[in-house]
Amino acid sequence: KQGKQLPTFCVDYENNKRYFTPGKFQPDSDGAYIRLVQQQFGTEHRETVLTAPELADALEEATIARDLPGMADVDFSLLLFCRNVRKEVKVALSGECADEIFVGYPWYRDPQVRNSDGFPWAQNTAQRLALANPELGLSADFVADQYRTTLTQCDILPKTDPLEKRMKEMVNLNFRWFMQTLLDRKDRMSMASSLEVRVPFADHRILEFVYNVPWEIKFENGVEKALLRNAMKDYLPERILHRKKSPYPKTHNPVYFNLCAKAMKKLMSENSAIMQFLDVNAINNIIKDIQGASKSATSELSTIETHNKKVQTILDELETAQRKVEEQIKTSNTHITDSKRALDDFNSDAASKIAQIKSDYESVSNNAEEVRNMMGYIADGTLSHSFNKRKDDLSKQITKWFWASMIITILA
Repeated sequence: KQGKQLPTFCVDYENNKRYFTPGKFQPDSDGAYIRLVQQQFGTEHRETVLTAPELADALEEATIARDLPGMADVDFSLLLFCRNVRKEVKVALSGECADEIFVGYPWYRDPQVRNSDGFPWAQNTAQRLALANPELGLSADFVADQYRTTLTQCDILPKTDPLEKRMKEMVNLNFRWFMQTLLDRKDRMSMASSLEVRVPFADHRILEFVYNVPWEIKFENGVEKALLRNAMKDYLPERILHRKKSPYPKTHNPVYFNLCAKAMKKLMSENSAIMQFLDVNAINNIIKDIQGASKSATSELSTIETHNKKVQTILDELETAQRKVEEQIKTSNTHITDSKRALDDFNSDAASKIAQIKSDYESVSNNAEEVRNMMGYIADGTLSHSFNKRKDDLSKQITKWFWASMIITILA
């Protein structure tokens, strides 16, 4: 209505295509789908590309904005992303909560995770506790207690089908815990950048309605977010409509992990207060694993880059050969064109000469006929009579011209 293009924004990471590896929770990257949406709706799109050092440098600032340890690089990147968006607009819309409400996460459709006892997104609590100082005596009991307490708070009618009941429990767990974490994260990172982000999917009326929609409709034909996809089928490109769930993008660059390991080593060397809560040996093992994985990735990338260079050399040679062939074809086409033109000229000249010969032949034939006729006249005496008659006619004509000339002279 205002005659303006809708501004849209996305975030990505430097060299992420090089390091990205498809997985269960992130089957592909966003780039191709972003371009589809941009083309479909004619948006004025802007992309924020973050480097590994920028992410690492935002660690402390993002943690302060969050007020507690958060979600690592996705917190840091969101803070920087919101800061860039704020340069263009004051208010933005975001798609948070769609996966919680319309059952989009992989754990909704994974029977093994779905039937396990615990929060579906936190299947590795024991591994995380292993990083804590053993002297603290921490256990997973608190997490398990919160899980069981949340199950008792679900609004489920008696005699509900077991699968339907479990899915409502799963949705409720997401509502009360995971969704709250994401909303708090989005609110804190955006407001730290003076950007107001609104989340239309989190409307309580949508939440209350979809909660009571049967699971078989939400997960129609085994497709996550089927209800939302069906609602949007007249508006979105097919590839967007049927894309598998892919989360907020994160970096896969080993440079970032090395920078984090370096920062952790610094804390350890300074005997930071936080170290009393951590198992130093476990942390060192993680750092070694990161450095080992980084070296392995660097080596593999070096091999890939060497291979790519060889492939590029072959491609360049093929391109050069193709150009030569095209030039030869062009030269051959020129020769063919010239030969065709010469042949056309020859045919045209030959046709002209044949026509002239035919005309001359007809003329000779006519003269021969006249000669034959004259020979006939001579033979029967007709030619002499004809000649005398034409001589008399000519004399009379000359006499007329003479007198006419005299009269004109006298009158003049």
